Amino acid sequence: MPSLQLASTLAHLQQHGYAILPSVLSSSEISELQAALTPLEAARPRGRNNFEGEHSTRVYSLAGKGS
Repeated sequence: MPSLQLASTLAHLQQHGYAILPSVLSSSEISELQAALTPLEAARPRGRNNFEGEHSTRVYSLAGKGS
């Protein structure tokens, strides 16, 4: 990432609390992540409350759910 783009990304992160990093993962890595998350999402309830989102699915503690 060129230094100007890095500086802009860091400034956005500081101001908004998130940053989008395009092309960090390959298409195959994204597919692998989606395949790994699908069964975890299916085991969770959808839309638990208004704060978390009425139509969202949240999977907590991903680091402890395997490799």
